[in-house]
Amino acid sequence: MIPLTRRAALGALATVPLARAAQAQTATMKMASATVNDVQHEWLRRYDAALKARLGDRITAEIYPASQLGAIPRMVEGLLLGTIESFVTPTSFVVPVDPRMAVFDAPGLFRSPEHLQRVISDPEVRARALAMLEGRGVKGIGIFYNSPVVVLSRRPIRSLADFRGQKIRTFASPLQTRPMEHLGATPVPMALSEVMPALQSGAIDGLLAGIPVLSALRYFDVAKTVTEIHPAIVVSVFLVNRRWHDRLPVEIQNVMAEEGARVDRDLFAWTTGAVEEANRAWIAGGGEIIRLPPAEQERMMRRLRRRPDPDEVFRRSGFAPRFAHPREAAPQLRPGGWRRGWRQPRRRAWHDQRGTTPSPLPWRPGSLGRAGWTRPPTGNKPA
Repeated sequence: MIPLTRRAALGALATVPLARAAQAQTATMKMASATVNDVQHEWLRRYDAALKARLGDRITAEIYPASQLGAIPRMVEGLLLGTIESFVTPTSFVVPVDPRMAVFDAPGLFRSPEHLQRVISDPEVRARALAMLEGRGVKGIGIFYNSPVVVLSRRPIRSLADFRGQKIRTFASPLQTRPMEHLGATPVPMALSEVMPALQSGAIDGLLAGIPVLSALRYFDVAKTVTEIHPAIVVSVFLVNRRWHDRLPVEIQNVMAEEGARVDRDLFAWTTGAVEEANRAWIAGGGEIIRLPPAEQERMMRRLRRRPDPDEVFRRSGFAPRFAHPREAAPQLRPGGWRRGWRQPRRRAWHDQRGTTPSPLPWRPGSLGRAGWTRPPTGNKPA
C-alpha cells in the first residue's frame, strides 16, 4: 500500500506544473471600442489576426465594438479594474486618468497626418507616450493616427461667428473644451454612445469627432453639415490592464508589443484612404462638407495656439528637453536635442506662484486658464 500511495502522490504533484503551464499559455482578451467600422475597429481586426497568426490559441481575442461593454467612462473603469483586458480609444478620454495625455489635443501641435505619423513612429517618442499610464495600472500597446477633428452641427458653421451660442459635444479633455469656449460655443463633454440621442433631442447642437465615425454611424440622418476646422488630430491608443498583462508569459508579452507596433505602422496608409472614403460616404448620404475661408481658418488657429501654446504643452508633458521640438521632422528627433533656444526650466515647488508642477503630472485638472498655466490650489498635493 505504501508504494502505491507514493506513486499516486507523485502523480498528483506532477500534474500541478502541467495544469499551471496550460493555464499560463491560454488567455482571453476582451478588446473594447466605442466605435464600429472605423479606424479603431480596423486596428482591432488587424491586431486580432496578427496575434492568431503568431500565437494560435494561446491567446483568444474577443472584439466588442460600438460600446457593447458600456459607455466610454465605464470601459475606462473596466480597464483600470481589470474587468476589461483592453480598450482602444482616443487619448482624450483617458485624460481623467492622467492629464498628460491631453498633450495630443493641443491645437496646431501637428501640421498634418504625415507629420503626426513621423513623430509617433519615432521609437523614443512612442516608448514615452505608451509608458505614460503605467503608473495608473495601464500599459500602452499601440498609438496611431485616427483622423482630423471636424465639427458636425445642425446649424451650418460657415464662419467663426457661427460657433457662438452652440452647444458642442467635445471629448473629455481641457484642450478640447477650452478652444470651444474661446470660439463662443458651450462645450459639453459626452460619451459617444450618448451623442445621437442628445443630438436628436436638441440637448446639443453639434459635436467634435472624426469623419470616419460620423459616416460609419450615419450621423447624416440627423445633421447634414460637417465643417473641417481641423484644430487638432485625433490620436488613438490601444491600452491593456497592466496586472493582466504582467501575468502573461514573457513570450506572449513580446509578441503583443511587436504586433502592436507593426499594426501601427501598417494602418496609416489604410487610414488615409478611410478618411477620404468617409468624406465620399458623407456626401453620398446627403451631407455637406464645409471649409472655413482661409483667412478665418488662419485666424482661428492663431487664437487657439495662444491658449495654451502647444510647444509649452508638449514640453510640460515630459517630451522635452529629452525630445526635440515636436513640429520638427521626426527623423531629426534625438534624445537630448535642444532647438530654438530651449532651456531646461528651473524646478520650483509645486505650489510656486507661477504654477510650474514637477514631473510626473505637468498640470492639475482644470488648471488651463486664459492666461496660460494657473497656480494649483495650495494645501493639497498633486494627485
